[in-house]
Amino acid sequence: MNDNTTNDPSHDQGKQGCECPLCALMGMVDCARKRHGSFLHHLGNAEMELLKAFRCLIDQRISSIESRCDSDAHRNRATRIEVE
Repeated sequence: MNDNTTNDPSHDQGKQGCECPLCALMGMVDCARKRHGSFLHHLGNAEMELLKAFRCLIDQRISSIESRCDSDAHRNRATRIEVE
């Protein structure tokens, strides 16, 4: 086995030549994926729940705008007035 191979994410980071925190985080996530499959399963579920939460907010906003437009349209609609 190669002596340069290690499971340390910082070692992988050095090979890629990236020293930013995001690269270090991605290296740790990759390492966790290999070691802990359930970690990413829970992370995927959390991502889905977050997207559903945003969808709920968006749906509420759409309903609010639609109801406002409907009331404006009802208010601006012409009414028939009978003249004697």
